[in-house]
Amino acid sequence: MPPRDAVLVASAPGLQPFATRPLLARNVPTSSGYDMAAETDSVAADADSVARPQRSGAMAVTEKQVREALKTVKDPELGINLVVLGLVYDIEVEGSHVDTRISLTSPMCPVAEQIVENAEQAILGVEGVESAKVQLTFDPPWTPERISPLIRSSLGL
Repeated sequence: MPPRDAVLVASAPGLQPFATRPLLARNVPTSSGYDMAAETDSVAADADSVARPQRSGAMAVTEKQVREALKTVKDPELGINLVVLGLVYDIEVEGSHVDTRISLTSPMCPVAEQIVENAEQAILGVEGVESAKVQLTFDPPWTPERISPLIRSSLGL
């Protein structure tokens, strides 16, 4: 068994190496017998101070990835996604944070809060995104002209 102060360097494909102490489960005598938790608790506390593995070579989050994720969020009335409807006004990616501005087909939309929440969840589902903020705007107001002409004609607009 390695000594208590030994440090292991662990690595895996796609991960940067990181240092950790081996988890030693020694029986520690107590008045009621043996307490294995006494040893493992102190080692677990040490592990919290060790750097966590991070992916090396991870691709930066792109606007295209965020736009693709937003295609999973549909306007419940029309059953068409936010991107096709032209409701996504702006996407800004800064590292692992994404700010997005969207609109709705109507300022009186009764499910506006749910659409914003669904958009945030879709963005947070993109690999590499750690935080997201979706801002609802009506400036400029949405009009059907924001939909591509082909989709607009298939909707009869």
